[in-house]
Amino acid sequence: MLEHPDMSETPEPLLVLTDVCADFVGGEVASHRLLHNVSFSLQPGRIVGLAGQSGSGKTMTCRSILQRLDSSIRVSGSIRLMGKELNGMGEKELRSIRGKEIGYIVQNPMNALISVHTIGSQFVETIGAHTRSSKKDALELAVQALESVRLPDPAMLLKKYPFELSGGMLQRVLIALTMCLSPAVVIADEPTTALDTVNQYRVLHELERLRLTHGVAILLITHDLDVIAEMADEVIVMHEGRMVEYNDVLSVFNRPQHPYTKELLRSRLNN
Repeated sequence: MLEHPDMSETPEPLLVLTDVCADFVGGEVASHRLLHNVSFSLQPGRIVGLAGQSGSGKTMTCRSILQRLDSSIRVSGSIRLMGKELNGMGEKELRSIRGKEIGYIVQNPMNALISVHTIGSQFVETIGAHTRSSKKDALELAVQALESVRLPDPAMLLKKYPFELSGGMLQRVLIALTMCLSPAVVIADEPTTALDTVNQYRVLHELERLRLTHGVAILLITHDLDVIAEMADEVIVMHEGRMVEYNDVLSVFNRPQHPYTKELLRSRLNN
C-alpha cells in the first residue's frame, strides 16, 4: 500500500484529490486508463513536488485538476478546491475559478501570453475578467505585481510585447500576472524548463516567496529532482499514470520505497 506523509498537524487542505482516474474513451479505440487512482492534498503555504519522467502522468494530473482536457478524456474521482467539487463542474463556473482561485504557471510563458498584445493590455484583460477594477486600477496593480517579482521599470515593461522579453523575464511576468488575482493554489508546470541557471534561481525564489509571504499552496510539476529537493515539502513520484511514492521530501530522498524512485535517484547522482 502506498505510504502517505503524516498530515495530522497541518492546516485544512485547500486542494484534495481522491481516487482520480482519467480514461481515453474516444473513437473506435478501446478505453485506455491514463491516470490510476491519484490521491493527494495541498495545504496552505506548502509545496508538493510532482516528479516523474515525460509521459508519467504529471501533466495529465494537472489538466485533470483544471478540467482542461480533450472531450475524449473522461475523469472520475473527486477534485475538491476549498470544498468545491471541480470534477463535472460547468465550464462557466470553472472559468470564474481558474486564475482567481487556482493559478496556473505554464512551462512556456509564450503559450500563455498573446504575442501581438502588450503586457499591460493582458494584465488589464485578465484582471478585468475576474474583478470590477478599472483600467487605471488594473495597471496600478500590474505595476505593483511586477515590482514584487523584481522586474526593472515595470511601467515601461507594460508597454512591451512578449517577444521583446527574455524567457526568464516572461516567466516572472506570468508569476506576477497569476498573483494579481491572489489565488489560494498555484500549479507551476515545469516553470524552469529551458531557463538558464540565473533565471531558474529567480523563478524558484519567487515561488518560494509566494508560499512564505502569501500562504499560497503550490503544486510544482517538474522532472528535475534537484528542484524538488530544494523546494518541496512533500514529493509525489509518478510512473505510467500511477503514484508510486508519496511522502515528505527527506523520506523520499533518503529512504525511497519504490524501485522506480530508486532508479530516478540513481540517475540524478550519475548526471
